[in-house]
Amino acid sequence: MQGQDLGVLSSVALRTASGSIDEVLDLLRERRLVRGYPMRGTVFLGAARDLRWITELCSTGIVAQGRAAAEKSYGVGARELDSLREALHAHPAARGDGLTRAEYKELARKALPHLDHSQTGVIYRSLFQLIIEHDVVYSGWDGRDQRVALAEGILGPGLEELFEDRTAATAELMSRYFRTRGPATLADFRWWSKLKVSEIKKALPLLADDVDAVERDGDTVYVDTLLAERLPGMLKEAERPRLLPAFDEFILGYQDRLFAMTPKVHDVLVPRNRGVFRKAVVVGGTVRGAWTRSGSAGRRQLSMEAVATIPKSAAVPLRKRFEAYPFAVA
Repeated sequence: MQGQDLGVLSSVALRTASGSIDEVLDLLRERRLVRGYPMRGTVFLGAARDLRWITELCSTGIVAQGRAAAEKSYGVGARELDSLREALHAHPAARGDGLTRAEYKELARKALPHLDHSQTGVIYRSLFQLIIEHDVVYSGWDGRDQRVALAEGILGPGLEELFEDRTAATAELMSRYFRTRGPATLADFRWWSKLKVSEIKKALPLLADDVDAVERDGDTVYVDTLLAERLPGMLKEAERPRLLPAFDEFILGYQDRLFAMTPKVHDVLVPRNRGVFRKAVVVGGTVRGAWTRSGSAGRRQLSMEAVATIPKSAAVPLRKRFEAYPFAVA
């Protein structure tokens, strides 16, 4: 799940049976959930056992592009990355609980004294490259954020160790996407993964047996085979009012977001369409507006900005959702 905002921890908690943030934070502390750059050059939260092979599948071109951009714009080339690797391996915290962002900045300043560290891109680009090349990973949980730790011993095996070839790996990722986000189209998966159309078509015959192709409105969508059995209960649940985190996969998991909201609501949820997403108020399966919390810890208040109509009958359920909301940081 897209994870540049720590609201992703709440997104995961809302999808667990318990709805508890503690369950998610335990997975972070155990380093079973980590963050990296598996696709689109964007931070994602995912299972540590899967992050390496998905990154190798979806980010082959981004690795080379990232290196070129880092060297051209900030002077972070192969020699600089090697110096950072050496410094990280020599730092006790990198093998333990990990480095805070401030500690990584200090390490980079000492390892690369010839660079201009007033440019924030030196830190961002070097860290991005070390993560996407599987040297380090965002892992653990210190109460407010994750830390930078050496990936060795945390990440699972790579693509070549797990799959016969890229086609088999593509089929596995595609099957997972349709199980968790279906009904969805091949175009949705193409947009989400950024894999080539030719690779997706080649992998299509290898989709898992529990993913079905269904014709809908002149298009083919792919869904979990058991969806038809689960649909009555799912529809009832989907109608209930809910509060979603910013950058939630309900909004970001598909090529066209307007299935979930009107253009007017979209303009409020994603101001000027610049990639910054607000928290969503959802009623009846559609986004009706945005929400925030205000006040100090222990005295939090729910504030909603309604764009489409929020029925009066939803007021109490939304208040209860807020009171039970799995905030990662109080």
